[in-house]
Amino acid sequence: MAKHWQNRKDIYDHLTKLNIFDDDVCKSIAALSRYNSSFEDVESVDNWLDRKIPALENISPKQIVAIKNGMDSIRVYILRS
Repeated sequence: MAKHWQNRKDIYDHLTKLNIFDDDVCKSIAALSRYNSSFEDVESVDNWLDRKIPALENISPKQIVAIKNGMDSIRVYILRS
């Protein structure tokens, strides 16, 4: 059974421990969690990190940050979500 978040800080803490995104991106994802089922529990977030997303040129969020300007691509994706 997937571990559901107690609050948005749990999501933020999980993402910061993974050390993938800048702090502002972690905060934005945590804030969006109440509106997006991709962030409803640990398993969903981890699956989202590895899922190829068409809006990110079919690259996963985890992979795109390694590309030049990839963090900006994540920011734009979040803003449009």
